Amino acid sequence: MNLFIYLTSKSVNYRIIFANIVFYIKKGGFFKMNDIRGSIWRKWDLHVHTPNSYHQNFGDDWDLYVSKLKENAVKHGIEVMGVTDYFSVDGYEKLKNDYGVNKEPKIELPNCKYLHLIPCVELRIEAFDNHNNSINIHVAFDPKIPSSVITQNFIEELSIKYQEHVLKIKKDNLIRIGYAEYHNGNYDVTLNIASIPDDLKRKYINKALSIITIPLDNLRIKLEELRKNLILNGIKEESFLVLAAYKGHGSLSNLPWYEINKKELGRLGNLRQTLLKISDICFSNNSKDRDFLLGKFGMTSDEFISRFGSKKPIIWGSDSHDLNNLFHPSQGNSKDYTWIKADPTFEGLRQIINEPEERVFIGEKPDKLQHFENNKTKYIKLLNIKKNENATIEEKWFDNSIHFNPNLVAIIGNKGSGKSALADILGLLCDTNQSKYFSFLNENRFKQKKNNKASFFEAELVWADGHKISKTLSDSIPENSIERARYIPQNYFENICNETEFGNNSSFNKELKKVIFSYIDESDRLQKSSLDELIEFKTEEKKQAVKDLKDELEKINKTIVKYEDKISSKHQKRIENEYKLKLQELEVHESAKPEQKEPPKVNEEQQITINLMNQKIREVDLSLKEYSRQRTSVELSISEVQKIIDKVTNLESRYKTFISGFEKDLKKFGISVNDILKFEINYDGLYNKLFELQSQKSEIEKNYNLKSSEKEKLIKELETVQNTLDSVNIEYQRYLMEVEKWEQKREEIIGSPEKIGTVKFYRDQLNQIKEIPAKLEDLYKQREQLTEQIYQQLKEIVNLYETYYSPIQNAINNNKILNQSLKLTMEVNLSIKPEFKSSFLNKINKRARGSFKDDGEKVLTKIIDKYEFNDVQGVLGFVRDVMDHLKNDYRQDNPNKVEIEEQLRNGESKFDLYNLLFSLDYLEPNYIMKLNDKEISKLSPGERGILLLVFYLLLDKDDIPLIIDQPEDNLDNQTIYNLLVPCIREAKKRRQIFIVTHNPNLAVVCDAEQIICANIQKEDGNKITYECGAIESPKINNKIIDILEGTRPAFNNRDSKYFF
Repeated sequence: MNLFIYLTSKSVNYRIIFANIVFYIKKGGFFKMNDIRGSIWRKWDLHVHTPNSYHQNFGDDWDLYVSKLKENAVKHGIEVMGVTDYFSVDGYEKLKNDYGVNKEPKIELPNCKYLHLIPCVELRIEAFDNHNNSINIHVAFDPKIPSSVITQNFIEELSIKYQEHVLKIKKDNLIRIGYAEYHNGNYDVTLNIASIPDDLKRKYINKALSIITIPLDNLRIKLEELRKNLILNGIKEESFLVLAAYKGHGSLSNLPWYEINKKELGRLGNLRQTLLKISDICFSNNSKDRDFLLGKFGMTSDEFISRFGSKKPIIWGSDSHDLNNLFHPSQGNSKDYTWIKADPTFEGLRQIINEPEERVFIGEKPDKLQHFENNKTKYIKLLNIKKNENATIEEKWFDNSIHFNPNLVAIIGNKGSGKSALADILGLLCDTNQSKYFSFLNENRFKQKKNNKASFFEAELVWADGHKISKTLSDSIPENSIERARYIPQNYFENICNETEFGNNSSFNKELKKVIFSYIDESDRLQKSSLDELIEFKTEEKKQAVKDLKDELEKINKTIVKYEDKISSKHQKRIENEYKLKLQELEVHESAKPEQKEPPKVNEEQQITINLMNQKIREVDLSLKEYSRQRTSVELSISEVQKIIDKVTNLESRYKTFISGFEKDLKKFGISVNDILKFEINYDGLYNKLFELQSQKSEIEKNYNLKSSEKEKLIKELETVQNTLDSVNIEYQRYLMEVEKWEQKREEIIGSPEKIGTVKFYRDQLNQIKEIPAKLEDLYKQREQLTEQIYQQLKEIVNLYETYYSPIQNAINNNKILNQSLKLTMEVNLSIKPEFKSSFLNKINKRARGSFKDDGEKVLTKIIDKYEFNDVQGVLGFVRDVMDHLKNDYRQDNPNKVEIEEQLRNGESKFDLYNLLFSLDYLEPNYIMKLNDKEISKLSPGERGILLLVFYLLLDKDDIPLIIDQPEDNLDNQTIYNLLVPCIREAKKRRQIFIVTHNPNLAVVCDAEQIICANIQKEDGNKITYECGAIESPKINNKIIDILEGTRPAFNNRDSKYFF
């Protein structure tokens, strides 16, 4: 344990920090100022009797009693004791004066701690039921009130009735009552008290105390009078508390609210109402009592407060009357210790009235304290900041040692006082991922390149487990560091709140995914480190299926574009014109047919030879045409076989790629690929067919060449024979050759459907155009079917998303704040990517005639808003609608048909446009968070802020410290009180939270366990100081009031916490 001693002023010799508690040595003695850690859990026992009680088994040996008191206080860990005696504070006064440190209300213990004393007076109220049961009222007083004031202004002013006498509770009257009980009930007003020995006086007083009771109404009146008397004596009215206990120390459940078998307020119910109205605290260890007194059982919270004035905290104690059971709850019959989270002072006790649920725990150990002890690596204990040894800077800035509370730490102060500096330093030492958003430790302020003041200071962070981290304030955080605390700087918070895009890549969505991933069971994470990585792994095959479907879609789109081009009016008009021109050419050719000539007389033998040779040439021409046809057919077959071979080769390549990864997966389980999968390709048939076709091609080409040579030879022979003819026959032969050329030309013009640029080709094209619409309808159906199949794959991915978000949705449903106050819901939607609009509109020429001309984004947005993208019909309806707007100009009442390609920008194509629309690439699964039925994109920055804070405070399962810099800046006071405060209160139960705020309102209503008041003294070298303590500490209370902006507080419960 460390001991730090500091010299201070002349009037105070030393300031000591010992066991995290500040003390001052003055005039040779200790007196405690406050615990710098703020409000921490301590065991209190506010029902411990002394040898001064009339009913006790301690004996009269005070030294033995105090020795046992110390021993058991250490054994049971008790730090605050309610010194309780019947109608008296004499026992408290003796403990304080004879055993207290410097006659102060605390006793030094062997473990170097103190047992703090609070004076409590126990009063018995008159019996109220058939079993002669009574209610005991305890009144606890601020130790600052002198015992004499308590006795004279309260105890001795209480009235009791003995026989026919109405008496004040003064010692002389008690002696007379006791004397009468021992002397046949003869009450003697004239009894000579002075003549009675002290031991008999004590005996008579104890006897009187055992029988007297006070009317409840009388107590209520006297308490009101006490308040007035205390104020008249210069003592605040908050200086005492009333504690009620049925049957002295039992459960209030024995005091029924309703009379038996009646549904109306009965006499006992009225007693309870009177009792609870005057009481601040109740003794009970019954869970039903606790729920009732907190307004959670039997009536609503508002009804309870209306009837009883306020919610009531419960406490429990030992009710010790003997040495063995000192501080042992229920006189040794239970382990129901009373834990109070506060300074060990009367002001600390008062805090449980303001926070009756969260500041008190009955049992062995509070859950949060148990969590802290089991997870010390998750709690920051101490931060030291100072200049380093080589510092040359004159400015002071930092010289601080700050001990932190493990619950809620509120760092308050005026603007520019050093609040964010402390948060940035914590973020730096905890390796936050948000260092680029630092507002103090950045290059524009404390880390300027030319004047890097941060380089002169170092900080050391000590975790609760003792682990230490040291850094210079100018250090950078290494990449891939694991953050030990989650820091939300103000700049980062504002950046997310003011985002305009909310797709998968938005900062907000990234934070949401982190939270969702934290709710996925460790075994279901499959050793992945993020939600994106896990989903990528789980959807790999589905994405491959989508890719395969898109490949098929592209093929169909390619065919559709080809057919649409063919039936376009532009294309159809061109074909018709080409056809007309070809017919005109044929007509002109028909008119240019050589004029018929009569064959001249010729040598018969020569004519036969010429005719025979012409016949052979025609036969050869027919053979050449056939070989040419065969060659074309074979070449087409060769191309098709080669294409099949290429497809199989690609398949083989993809298989090899697949098998390389698949083998590794199977190897983990000792399974061979061959055991479950056999893949075999036999190229023999394909290559045999290819060789056969290539051989056929060679044979055809060989025959074609032979026939070509034969034709050339025949033509030469014919020319030789013709040269032997006379001039008339030569002329006729020329005529025959012209006719043959004309016939060939005519045949070329008429052509065939396969031969481009011929009459039959264009006629066939026109006939095909008539058949295309039916083909297109079939292709359109196929395309929509593929789009639907792609959508179904996307929906399966959505189902996977839903599987992963269901745990967090269950958490939301089970959390009253999230489910009712915030109406927070979460769902997975298929939504359009933010970049889709620009991707689509970048393909459209805004100047071209069509629906999307000029204000295309408005038109597209209107179409998008019409459809539900989580339904296949909605998606198909959207695609059809967009296509309809592309084909028709809806800017007019009577829309005109428009060609799609005429609306495209240069370099864009229908093929790419169709692939964009029908592939659904623009749809992505998205986690959608709604606040009060409003989606993120429709929330104001303030609403986004509260939603983001909800993530961190209530939904984030991580239990590392959470540091939030000024979360209230975007929020109004109502939102802070109704939504943010409950979230912070809930979150601090399971993790350490630091909140930086310039508005102490937030710290107060959140009941921060520790307040750190930041202050900068610019005139003293920019010296930054941090004063720490609990809300209930008077010094911290004054600091809070000093910082508050405005006059009276805005929140209802502030007055009771500030002790004005």
